[in-house]
Amino acid sequence: MTRDAVHVAGSRSFAAEVADFARDAGLPVAGLVEPYDPGRIGTTIHGLPVRSLEGGPSGDSQAVLLGTGEPARRELVARLQAAGWHPAALVHPRAHIAPSASVAEGALIGPGVIVGAHATIGSHVVVG
Repeated sequence: MTRDAVHVAGSRSFAAEVADFARDAGLPVAGLVEPYDPGRIGTTIHGLPVRSLEGGPSGDSQAVLLGTGEPARRELVARLQAAGWHPAALVHPRAHIAPSASVAEGALIGPGVIVGAHATIGSHVVVG
């Protein structure tokens, strides 16, 4: 899990939740990355600036959290990586992850989740 500023991929209600989860974890949220609707780029949504996915990261904030529940998550991850973004895992501070469990790249573990001993949470999986 990163400790640097992050962006959230998406701009709808789940993106707002993910941004809140990141803030709860003490991460600054630099903005939103819009993967689908070019009309949202350059606006402010959920109090955050919205930028283009294809524009790639700028400055030190290359980490991105998936803030969309779209079925085409694999395609989105591929687009993010091709543009230079680095999907980061996020474990909410009110989740419990057993020391023997593993959480893969890009996974999101929400508040109140318990991940038991020797469990494996795969890449880009959302557990709420």
